[in-house]
Amino acid sequence: MRTLVSLLLVALALSGCGLRVDAPDPTPSAASQDEVLRQREALRAAELATAGAGTELLEDVAARAAVQGAALGGVWRAWPDGDGPTPTTDPTSDVVVGEGGALAWLRATRPSLRDAVVAADDPDLATLLAAIAVARAVDEDLLALAAGEDPRLPDVPEDLVTGDPAVVRAIDGAAHVLEGLAARASAAGEDHADLARRAELWRTLADRMVSANGWEGTAADPREAFYEVGSASTASVENDLAVAFVTAIGGAADRQAMLEAAVACALAASRQGAEIGPLPGVR
Repeated sequence: MRTLVSLLLVALALSGCGLRVDAPDPTPSAASQDEVLRQREALRAAELATAGAGTELLEDVAARAAVQGAALGGVWRAWPDGDGPTPTTDPTSDVVVGEGGALAWLRATRPSLRDAVVAADDPDLATLLAAIAVARAVDEDLLALAAGEDPRLPDVPEDLVTGDPAVVRAIDGAAHVLEGLAARASAAGEDHADLARRAELWRTLADRMVSANGWEGTAADPREAFYEVGSASTASVENDLAVAFVTAIGGAADRQAMLEAAVACALAASRQGAEIGPLPGVR
């Protein structure tokens, strides 16, 4: 009798806890928008990381993709052993590198990666995706040049505006350094027209941003009175600006314009020999 009572008590306890020893593992909850974006880009990075056979440049592209995939946390699988109640989603056509190769793939995925930077709710994810977008834009340009193409470098958005003091200071500093480099080139009898034009672009943007934020003549003006030119080069100036833009994207009011500026600077730096790396502005 005691044995029967004990069994009944155990049964009641188990039923009260809602435990079903024969029930399958619960189905994962629906993914958030950020989780969907992160997973897609992790799948893309994993795919691109396997496309390195053929040339040293492709191997470098694949190596950078592997770093990007690790930074994204890798591909998430609900049931790594394949024994769950729901299947793991296979890569879709917008993930797989097709017959057109890595260059065509980078071009095809560029718009949706840009949109992901804009759409991400988490500022840190937006920054990481922006870094990947900039690095992949450089990879695309390098592959195009290697294929005999001569892509036109994009312009910096004329409507770029930010209230981030660090970005405004970086832009103003770039203008100052490029003006110094232009003066050096002029003194050496070298052509300095391009340096002067680029310096004027950044000077105009910095002044406009200071005015738009109401900083002119106030203690809030982030511009410095002097910036060291030192051993700076056009490539290092443009690379530093790309990093500054990527770093600020998470909190930017206009992420798309900030991303376009970052890409424009990174491509300009890359064309002049700078190594942009797999995650500019992140690490």
